[in-house]
Amino acid sequence: MALAVISARTCKPIALSQSLCRIVGAAGVLGARSADHGAGLGGSSGTGEGNRAFHGASAEGSFARASGGATGGASGGASGGASGGASGESSGVQMGGGEAPVPDGSSSEQRTPRRIVVMGGNGFVGSAICRNAIGRGIEVASVNRSGQPNRSEAWIKEVEWIRGDALDPSSWKQQLRGATGVVSCVGAFGSNEWMRRINGDANIGVVNAAKEEGVARFVFISAHDVGLPSFVLQGYYEGKKAAEAAVMAEYPTTGVILRPAMIHGTRNVGSYRLPLSLIGAPLEVVFKNLPFLSHLPLVGPALVPPVPVSAVASVAVRAATDHSFPGGVVDVWGILKEGH
Repeated sequence: MALAVISARTCKPIALSQSLCRIVGAAGVLGARSADHGAGLGGSSGTGEGNRAFHGASAEGSFARASGGATGGASGGASGGASGGASGESSGVQMGGGEAPVPDGSSSEQRTPRRIVVMGGNGFVGSAICRNAIGRGIEVASVNRSGQPNRSEAWIKEVEWIRGDALDPSSWKQQLRGATGVVSCVGAFGSNEWMRRINGDANIGVVNAAKEEGVARFVFISAHDVGLPSFVLQGYYEGKKAAEAAVMAEYPTTGVILRPAMIHGTRNVGSYRLPLSLIGAPLEVVFKNLPFLSHLPLVGPALVPPVPVSAVASVAVRAATDHSFPGGVVDVWGILKEGH
């Protein structure tokens, strides 16, 4: 495969970007669909929710340079990222006008017993977040349409599984009381109207409910903007933008928005295990080692590394439980740097 022999010294940026864009476009859509499927709580139409990563200031994936606006798109990308470009050395959180490093979570996150509520915790990303939190000794409640997944992994028995509809807060709002933080992985694909409703309205409802119940921290899994035409998945990105704006309005200093690009890992699809890393891991290596690609005109926003689902989960859990974690947006490069 051509990607295996590309070097920063010999490649021609224009020809390279054209071929990489074709590969990344297909991989990004696959990653976004796989990550979001099953995470939406308000019913499903089409595939599940998108994948994410981010950089810059903000107002839930796909690549590390966002352009203007409050949010980014999923791996299918659209316009409207929350921040400026990212380089291979950039790290993750920007609050207001300046960047702040993502904390290592070594002190304050262990002060008191912690409990998080994961909205959409039965999906690809949500499951990884629940598993990571249980591994850290954090109590976890997961709200989703289907309840406990039908798998035999040990961590599943440690999670409190609640059936609920994201569009109906009465079915889950009481679960937020006393939580250290809420992580929302809610999202969906479908018609523009449906995507606005699930990616936007449902998440805004979760933000408002968390605020009303006195939850101190809120984490939203959003998506990186890959710079595709605005009409592509328009409802998806408009919904994400609206949800990001709600997070920053209600949680200006303790709200964290993650914007990954394509998210890779092993996704459970019924009794099958879909190895997304077969595509995502090689692309991650290539784009991490050729960071200049993300600065190419027009195509740069699409040429950022996919991120492991384990990295997204690690940063999400820390952001939801560590009170020293600054509010703002964590981009692709920040997730990769701080999520291991």
